Amino acid sequence: MGMGKIGSEQRPRWLKWLHRIGYVTTIIVLIQILGIATFITIQLLKDYKIQNALRKQSSTHERPLLVNDDSNMSQLLRLLPSLDTLQGNGFRFVADPDWFHKDYALALYLPAPNGSRAKGVIIIKEGSNPSIKQHNFTIPANAYRTLVKNIDKKTDSWKGSTMIFFHYTTTAFERVRGKKVTSGIGQGYPYTEIQSLILTTLKEYAPNDDLPKNPDWTD
Repeated sequence: MGMGKIGSEQRPRWLKWLHRIGYVTTIIVLIQILGIATFITIQLLKDYKIQNALRKQSSTHERPLLVNDDSNMSQLLRLLPSLDTLQGNGFRFVADPDWFHKDYALALYLPAPNGSRAKGVIIIKEGSNPSIKQHNFTIPANAYRTLVKNIDKKTDSWKGSTMIFFHYTTTAFERVRGKKVTSGIGQGYPYTEIQSLILTTLKEYAPNDDLPKNPDWTD
């Protein structure tokens, strides 16, 4: 019994330090794992918030557009007839191509439910000290109805996208149906589809040399 006790008390000092180093190392590794897990969780939460913000921003809303009064979009919208003048059946559209000096704003509406033609105006703003051009036009009522039907199909209940786009045309729209107003602003789908639909209709029924050449409203 005495010999056993003496043997345990005389355990080599280096072995005791080795055990202590092992404990410390284990604690350090656990702290590192905890730190990495915390960092990943924070990043995931940030990504989730960013994605939610992107989705919400680019989705279709059941209200008029909310845009910064100093933004280019807001300035373009102010050049157009107000929503109240669209006779309860029309839309307003703005195209702001990145890296290009021309911006476009358009309003189109059907003055009467049984009218034969829809009325429109397109405004082109060009240059840093902008010159403004305005063209009034009409298109057949059936062409208008087809256009807005396709726009509504692509934008109604659109939940938005988490994609980030570069060098695309930013598009904003406001659609009026009676007292109902839907709106959206963004890039990518469905905004590229709206751009193409509107431009194709204009080139077919209201051609003008000032219209952009490309479906994304760039020249």
